[in-house]
Amino acid sequence: MKLCRQLRKRFRKPKARVVFCRKKQQRKTGVFRPINKKKPQLDPENQVPHIIIFESEIKSMAAQAEIWGNLETGGELYGYLLRNGTFVIMLATPPGKNAIHRSAIFQQDYHFFLRASSILFNYFSLIIIGNWHSHHFMDLKTLSRTDIANLNKIAQKNNFKQLCQILVTFDHCPESIDSVKYETNIKSYYYPDATFGSPQKSPIKVISGVSPIRKAIEYEDELKSYFIVPQNKNKNKISFNEYKPNYYGKRLLPQFIYAQVDQFVKKNNLSILHKIEDNFIVFQIPLFDELGSIFIVYDIRIPYHINSIFYKIDVISNKSVNISDKILINNQAKNCFDYAFQLGKKLIVKQISQNQSRKSIDQNIILASSGHVTRTDGDGQ
Repeated sequence: MKLCRQLRKRFRKPKARVVFCRKKQQRKTGVFRPINKKKPQLDPENQVPHIIIFESEIKSMAAQAEIWGNLETGGELYGYLLRNGTFVIMLATPPGKNAIHRSAIFQQDYHFFLRASSILFNYFSLIIIGNWHSHHFMDLKTLSRTDIANLNKIAQKNNFKQLCQILVTFDHCPESIDSVKYETNIKSYYYPDATFGSPQKSPIKVISGVSPIRKAIEYEDELKSYFIVPQNKNKNKISFNEYKPNYYGKRLLPQFIYAQVDQFVKKNNLSILHKIEDNFIVFQIPLFDELGSIFIVYDIRIPYHINSIFYKIDVISNKSVNISDKILINNQAKNCFDYAFQLGKKLIVKQISQNQSRKSIDQNIILASSGHVTRTDGDGQ
């Protein structure tokens, strides 16, 4: 019996065959799934929770706060919640007809809230992602304990994990609104744990123009009478904490690009300037003691491609020339900084020499027109 057991252990099929059988079954079914493949993890430095909102919604909240003056007012925020914790606000609703407005209390009309939530979900698939209210000219410029407690109760009842909250305040505390101009402040907060947690400050990214949801509501008479409230145009300055993406050095691009930049700087002993414009980051490489420059433009959105490469000669003209094809067609994207730098030096030398030869030709033409040019192959002038 012992001999039989030893023989079974010795001639047992290896595990590699089992994996081969799994792959063989996958080939038969046509389904290929990676085995024991780790999921890519997001970079925690890029996970900055912020609020994206349309300009029309900020103006609507500021105008509502101005109408109610020294009384609190508010409403709900409807939109979407992204995976990285970013809130996208598509519509800020006004207070209902039966809402309670006091100097230090605001209570939304419950029936208006239920009706608004069902309409916005059925028509536009919008969900509630927070609320807003005003503190007008009160000395309290942040959220009160009751504000935080009320939102925690809403989250507990409805099983909301993350919510945001916007507070509208006025600066320079005059006795009445009409007498003195004032500044409207928009302060935004988000709750990582809305059921029991406390709020944290969150920056705002404003999209210019009118929200597409507001535009669609204005075309429907039934919805327009329910959501769009006549309001005065708020001409006062509106200030808020603006969202700014992580700049160079904070992983706005993949790590291998920054390693490439550091390697190039150490190799050539140069300083590279960088600038953020919309969704692009521009690296500027100086040429020949700043006679010209190379501009490498990266798209900071996935998959982080090179958008374009330019070179400019400040001595000759301020016009920039696109040399992206010369670099990218030759498959030099991996070492684009070195290749663009060498190509830029060649082009600048060539263009300067051409410019000097043109100047010498122009001088000869001027001398010939004045009759002072000597002939090298003849006797006379």
